[in-house]
Amino acid sequence: TIGLAQALRTIQPHAASANRHVVQSLMTVLAGIRPIVPEALRAGEARWFRKMFGRQARRLGLSPRPGESEDARQLRPALLRFVTDAGDDRRLGAKAAVLAKRWLRDRNAVDGSMVATVLESAARHGNRELFELFRTELAKSEDRRDRRYLFRALGSFQDPALTQAALDLLLSTEFDIRESAQIAWKLSEDPRRGQLAYQFMKHNFDALVTLLPRDAAARFPGWGAQLCDAVSRDDMEAFFRDRIAKYTGGPRNLAQ
Repeated sequence: TIGLAQALRTIQPHAASANRHVVQSLMTVLAGIRPIVPEALRAGEARWFRKMFGRQARRLGLSPRPGESEDARQLRPALLRFVTDAGDDRRLGAKAAVLAKRWLRDRNAVDGSMVATVLESAARHGNRELFELFRTELAKSEDRRDRRYLFRALGSFQDPALTQAALDLLLSTEFDIRESAQIAWKLSEDPRRGQLAYQFMKHNFDALVTLLPRDAAARFPGWGAQLCDAVSRDDMEAFFRDRIAKYTGGPRNLAQ
């Protein structure tokens, strides 16, 4: 057994590995400690992630290249997502935004393996203009895969006002909530912002239950899956205790 500090020093040199399994494993380990990093240390954490993974992310770029290895092709989306999110790399995010806007005009502008990553990476530091472009495209698009990409991108904006605007779409009549719920699911995957999806669900539980299919509320505990502290555990237990039993699978989901 070794301490966390020694473990982090040990794995750091392997971040530049060309073996995607090695790099993806490292990112998985590091993502697991993000929820416990204090707010005051998060800027330093992001710099460290950029230092570790940024060079390889920029080398791979946003688009596949002829003749590249399968490792490179499969690593690209995961690495870009990690560096723009955990690494807070705004330069890569800005490049993703340019590419995302091209995709809105021409679906062939982004390789199919990269669409979700490009849209979500663009959104992380995106502004109201980009938000409205995605929202407008949703109103026009009939392709269910593209709509899923766009809803999850709307759940990726980090600006608090845009996050709230995205969540509010779940209660509007503009979109079918069975699709727009992807916004909350995407948000709930974020170790730093998952609380927002959970609190939105708590404040709007009755309205959401009315709009969604009969037993959809059984999955609501999943909106708090990133909350890893005793206070949140107790809060979830208290909130769901008298609510979840009426939904098929609900008690098991809460226990998990």
